[in-house]
Amino acid sequence: MKFLKHLMVFLFVAFVFGTCLVKADTTTCNDSKIAIGNVVVENKSENVVEVNSAVFEGTTIKINVKMKEVGDNIKYKLTVRNTDSEDYKLNAIKLTSDGGYIEYNFAPGADVIKPNESKDISLTLKYAKEIPDTMLSEGSLKLNNNINLSVSADNQVTPGIVVDDKIEGNPKTGVFSQTLLLFTVLLFFGLLYVILHKEAKKSKILGIILLLLIVPLTVHAACELKLKLELSVEIEKEQTPEPTTPEPDTPPVVDTSKSLLKKAINTEDDCIVKYSGQVTDRFNTTKTATNVYIDKCSDKRNVIVNGFCFQIIRTTEDNGVKMIYNGKAEGNKCLEDRANTFGIVSSWSNKLNIGGNSYLYADSYTYDTTTKKFTLVNGTSAIWGDTTYKNLVDKYTCKTASPTCGTLYHINDYENANYAWASSFKIDTVHKSSIGATVFNSNANSPTSVGYGFNNTENNNIRSYTLSGTNYLYGTNVSYSNDTGKYTMGGTNAQLTNDRHYTCLTTEATCEEIAFIYYKNNTTAYYIPLRGGNLLNDVILNGGNQNIQNVLDSNVKGIVDAWFMNEFATASGILDDAVYCNDRKITDLGGWKNTGSLTSPMMFNPLSDNDLSCSRINDQFANNNTVAFLHYKVGLPTAPELNLLTSTLRKSGSTYWTMTPTMYGDYESGYGTYQASQLYYLKGDGSIAVAGNNIFNGVRPAITIKGETEVVSGNGSEESPFVIGTTQ
Repeated sequence: MKFLKHLMVFLFVAFVFGTCLVKADTTTCNDSKIAIGNVVVENKSENVVEVNSAVFEGTTIKINVKMKEVGDNIKYKLTVRNTDSEDYKLNAIKLTSDGGYIEYNFAPGADVIKPNESKDISLTLKYAKEIPDTMLSEGSLKLNNNINLSVSADNQVTPGIVVDDKIEGNPKTGVFSQTLLLFTVLLFFGLLYVILHKEAKKSKILGIILLLLIVPLTVHAACELKLKLELSVEIEKEQTPEPTTPEPDTPPVVDTSKSLLKKAINTEDDCIVKYSGQVTDRFNTTKTATNVYIDKCSDKRNVIVNGFCFQIIRTTEDNGVKMIYNGKAEGNKCLEDRANTFGIVSSWSNKLNIGGNSYLYADSYTYDTTTKKFTLVNGTSAIWGDTTYKNLVDKYTCKTASPTCGTLYHINDYENANYAWASSFKIDTVHKSSIGATVFNSNANSPTSVGYGFNNTENNNIRSYTLSGTNYLYGTNVSYSNDTGKYTMGGTNAQLTNDRHYTCLTTEATCEEIAFIYYKNNTTAYYIPLRGGNLLNDVILNGGNQNIQNVLDSNVKGIVDAWFMNEFATASGILDDAVYCNDRKITDLGGWKNTGSLTSPMMFNPLSDNDLSCSRINDQFANNNTVAFLHYKVGLPTAPELNLLTSTLRKSGSTYWTMTPTMYGDYESGYGTYQASQLYYLKGDGSIAVAGNNIFNGVRPAITIKGETEVVSGNGSEESPFVIGTTQ
């Protein structure tokens, strides 16, 4: 009887665990609950070209790339989303194509994707082994592989690829083999137990062993993540051509069908309009345009360079394509719904107490939008004071002995031995279409502050005094004596009139420093001091001398240069030596002449839709112009060229600066009316307006791409921009 009882218990246990064994092996997961949510390129070798952007649906990914040299690689980030109620197991996997020419490496960022979670998996394609020339057809070989991959497989290295296999679903990973082994052992010991049931001691020991063997069989299984990869990798090998003797003086034939210039001026498009006015696109060269085109209405003007979006403004006379910055690309797209980003935000000029301490100063800096820190480049220690300040104006400092800080200062001007005038810089949120937000130039006290680059303003700063209660002597003209070091007025009178602009700010006709009054209102007179023999013409934008170098940077130029050095320097090779015009040509001096009206402002070249010329040499900012030198081939757009476009094409949803001055005179703002340099800027709706140089606007750099630069993909739309490489 006891024997039958033991036999019945054994059969019951075998039935229960046999059922579990079958269940662990046959339970399936819901394929529709696991899917790829996004695929983006993290980085790639310069030779690698995406023929098409990666396409994904469900658990299937389609990738089409070209490679040239062994070692070329491209890395994708796959975001996998799990809406199932089960865990999905992940492992690192390495695969190779037939022949070992291409390697596929999968590196998940986690071991498991839990329910309602998303995890990233890195997929790297690498050209691992040289393909023999005998396998090439017209210099290339296309390898097409359809891979069914279990990213949950326990093996870490798979020697080959399963091609064109069919995915049956995402079954449970399991415990099947372990369960089968344990079940066999259990049967053996169970039978032994039944045979030895009469020996109680041995029976108890075997019973305990059976109970212990039950535990591993209750392990919960996770789902396998299976992906299907449809891969097309084309290897292009450069073949050595047979030597030929070129015809003398015969230029090479260039296939421009894929060039950015060709894409930008598709003359079959009715939106493309030819410009025929004056243009200065090359340093010291102004001519009637014969090769400049503008896109008046098309939405096919979006370009991605080095991971950033740009919009085409126009072509240049030298076959370049001028473009304006439009934010960071997201998923190889330049859509309007991209998020705002981080950039440099600069303040206007304030007094900064820096005297008497040893701080680091530098000409340039780098920055990190993640840590929100600035780092000085090659900083040197110095102490601000009466004898050192001239060497420190236009420098950057953290106001510490450290090269790294969260708030950076740009030294704009000298106040005294203890104080400087300085602008502060921080990393903060900016509009998606801008790299930063800043005043154009923090120094508003001189017409020189309309300059993208300018000269020392120490002798040009504007002063003022209250008219009521004064009893000064005024003159119509002035002379200077080198022997006495004094100015002497002529045509003196006690009345300030439109033909009497000079005064010693006393009742005397002779003085060492004389004031030239250029503007007055009912209560205040504004003047510029003349000293050391300088006459009026000497201090108005260098008296028209075009050979005087711009030595100081405006706030906006400093931010543009820092962005380029930090984010865009690797793309320098495809940029053209174009001119960026800061047109400071004066068309009306207003009150800045001996007989000028004391209520008239100084006016610069008026806005035109048929004049892109830049007549003054030191207004032609370029990488090859020593008096208006650009450290990098980047500037700002000009108002005249933006004026060629419609407001719809100009609008960005936020304000941004141009580098085109309009006047120096009264400016009305929320802070009241004051004298300021004024420049054109763009409102968020794309309309062109005027702002004082110390008003905050966004910064959208302009670059000029060489026209022969090849477009590797895209049609120019926001959804599919023209994508160009950075080293061609």
